[in-house]
Amino acid sequence: MAWAVLVVDDHSMVGELMAAALQDWNQIKSVSCSTSAEDALHRVRQHRPDIAFIDARMPGMSGFELIKQLKSGFPRMRLVGMTSFEEDETLAEMLQIGVHGLLLKRSTSRQEIRLCLEGVMAGRNYFSAQVTQRITASPKLLQPPPHLSSRELQILQLICQGYSTKQIADHVQLKEMTVDDYRKKMLSKTHTKNTAELVAFAHRNGLI
Repeated sequence: MAWAVLVVDDHSMVGELMAAALQDWNQIKSVSCSTSAEDALHRVRQHRPDIAFIDARMPGMSGFELIKQLKSGFPRMRLVGMTSFEEDETLAEMLQIGVHGLLLKRSTSRQEIRLCLEGVMAGRNYFSAQVTQRITASPKLLQPPPHLSSRELQILQLICQGYSTKQIADHVQLKEMTVDDYRKKMLSKTHTKNTAELVAFAHRNGLI
């Protein structure tokens, strides 16, 4: 059975290179390319590809959010994440949202793209050698996102809206010291260093 492939990356050259890597392979029915998550959603609804290779970070809707929407709306579709960012945070987020494969763009070869396709379409997960090494070195990458209590989520949402500690305390009827304690607990739970990183974490994980 031949597969229809979708490549989603805001750099059109990536799609062109992927298409070139897969041409003349009888396992491939078609390769289409999108340069935005919004266009990718339209193409998926129209053409129902079997598998998509999706860049993690794009302008507008991110690859993370696109993957979440596709997993929800098209559960049979196979999804492979791609990233140029090798920090643990990016890899962990991709793994936690449940991609079927994960490739680092800088080290992905024609052969690896094909191996990934074959493995993922056969129902297996495929992670590049570099990703596997990182998982082995940092098992925490596979840990699920931290659980935040309803009160923590309430305070986090207000932090993300730009409320000061005093404003949050007045809004939720707590002491400022208690609000600060909640903030510190959330920093610890999410392994973030400051409020800016905490806000970024909330956006990436759809907590607001």
